[in-house]
Amino acid sequence: MPHDHDDPKGSAPGARGRLTGGRHGLSEAEVAASQRSRILEGMRVALEEDGYAGASLTRITALAGVSRKTLYVHFEDKEECFLTVYRSVRERLYSPALRAYARPGTWPVRIVAALSALLESLAADPGGARICLVEVYAAGARARALRNDNLVELHDLYEPGTEERATLGLPSADPVPAGPAGPVVLGGISEMIFREVAEGRAARLPHLLPDIAYVALSPHIGPTRALREVEALTGRAL
Repeated sequence: MPHDHDDPKGSAPGARGRLTGGRHGLSEAEVAASQRSRILEGMRVALEEDGYAGASLTRITALAGVSRKTLYVHFEDKEECFLTVYRSVRERLYSPALRAYARPGTWPVRIVAALSALLESLAADPGGARICLVEVYAAGARARALRNDNLVELHDLYEPGTEERATLGLPSADPVPAGPAGPVVLGGISEMIFREVAEGRAARLPHLLPDIAYVALSPHIGPTRALREVEALTGRAL
């Protein structure tokens, strides 16, 4: 049975959705869902305000309005709670980029559109950006492994397909991004974004679009063509 600071038969959600005293007629499943949601929100707020190291269980449970015992009903430990928040925030922040990339267009058009959508999304939620790009490195081995898996997925997306290579006039096997070079390109882009977020400048990420797009395109289509594509697609000169 779910446990809480409040009587599970409290009246109605109060601040941050907390169940206050009195009867509310919710089922055990509804109470448990409310508790889990509040714990995740408490973790998110604590991460944004205090970072992973400073996000104590005392702070998280206070924000959520639940007991530590209740937190352990829903999550094995602080790291598992963080991973759940990370997956949710990352999916929300990165989804616009994936949708932009899936739209019709040439490979450079779709890459620039995806990067633009990603930078706008991160800039609109600096706290979420910090969770995904900064705090993930402080959250333990499982979090870092998940972050690395996400980079591998982005590399697979970044690589142009056979038909796209033909359209771009590229050889069927591109010698530059093959092997470690593709991840190096994405690692460089990730570092550019990380630096801005870590230093509290997430709001200016969209201004970096031309530079980041150039880094993404030039290994495949060459620096001269990449420069032309970036200036045409962003309307800004490098």
